[in-house]
Amino acid sequence: TQFHYGDYVTAPNPNDPNEICDWAIRVTTKNNPNGSTYKYMLTDKDYIFNVRGNTEITTTAAAASDSANKQVKFMLLLDGVNTGKVLDVQYTSRTLSFANCNLPDNIPYYAKSEIYSLAADGTKTTYGFTGRFTPSSDMTIYVDYASTAPASYTIKLVNESGDTLKTVSAVFNEYVTLSASGAASYINNENGKTLCFGSEYSFYACRDITVKALSTAASTASADVIATPVLDNGKVYIVGSFALPEGCTIQSFGIVFDALAAKPDNLSLADVSKDNYIFNLSASKYTCGGQRGNQFTVSFKQNSGDYPVGNYVAYAIYTDENGNTQYAYSDVITGANLVG
Repeated sequence: TQFHYGDYVTAPNPNDPNEICDWAIRVTTKNNPNGSTYKYMLTDKDYIFNVRGNTEITTTAAAASDSANKQVKFMLLLDGVNTGKVLDVQYTSRTLSFANCNLPDNIPYYAKSEIYSLAADGTKTTYGFTGRFTPSSDMTIYVDYASTAPASYTIKLVNESGDTLKTVSAVFNEYVTLSASGAASYINNENGKTLCFGSEYSFYACRDITVKALSTAASTASADVIATPVLDNGKVYIVGSFALPEGCTIQSFGIVFDALAAKPDNLSLADVSKDNYIFNLSASKYTCGGQRGNQFTVSFKQNSGDYPVGNYVAYAIYTDENGNTQYAYSDVITGANLVG
C-alpha cells in the first residue's frame, strides 16, 4: 500500500484482529537504500506508526499457535540488572543465529558482554555472540551489557508539599516505576512539564530528576526533554517524552535540532531548514506503552565534533478529543554539549 512521508498508519494483524503478537519493521530510504535490519518494535494487537520511508513489516501473527515454533525473547541487562526492556523476539522451529537478531554491540555507556539463558533450576548456559542454537521450548535469552563509563542517576519523588516520598538510584536505561497515593499525574518539578497522566509513572532512567506527584492533572498535552545529551562512542543520544490527556491520540514525535546553535528562542518545526542546519529528527518508536506518558530516543553520529554545541526541543503532534491536530513542545535546550 502506498502512503506519503509522515502519514499515520495502523497496520492490522493479518491473522486475527484480537491476537496479541510481536511486530518488527525494516525501513529503506534514499540515504539508506539497503535498509536497516528488521527491528523488534512492540507486542500488541496492531502496529501504529508514522511513515519514514519504504517500510516492510513482519509480525508473529499465528506464530504462537504453530506448535513447531518456539518463542525466543531477548531481554536487555545492564551490568547484570534486568531493565525489563525487550531487545528482540524471534519465533523459530529451526536453528536460530544470534547474528540475525536485533542485538546491538553497543548502547550508550555500555558494550555487549555476555549472552546467556537460565534453566528452571538456575543452571546458566552462556552463548557466543555469533552463536547458533536450536531451542527446544519457549525461552528467554539475557543479553548483558557492561558499563564503559559512569552513568547512574538520582531520581526523587516528592509530594505536592515538596516532601520526599522516595529516592531511587538507577543506571542509564534502567526501568523505574514511581507511585504515590492519590496521584492523578506526575510532573518534572524543575519545569512543570507533565510527564505522565495517571496514578503511576514508569520510565527508563536517563537523567537526574525530581518528579512531583499531583492530585490533579492538567487538561493539555505536554512534552519534555533531557537537558544533557547522552554521549558515547561518537554518538549523541537525546531522550524526549510526551504525555497526553485521555481522548488524545499521538500522531508524530521527535526532536527539532539546531546544529549551529543559531536559534535559541522559540525553536519549532516551523524553523526546520537544511540550509540553516535545523533538522527534524523524528522518532519511530516510543517506550512505556499502556500509560499516558511515554519516552522516545533519537540519536546521530558526531563526525569528529563537527558541531560541538547545539540547541534542540522535543515535540509531539497529536489529535485532541475533537479530532483537531495540536502541537506540544518542551522547553528549548540551548548550548548543549555534543562532544564526548
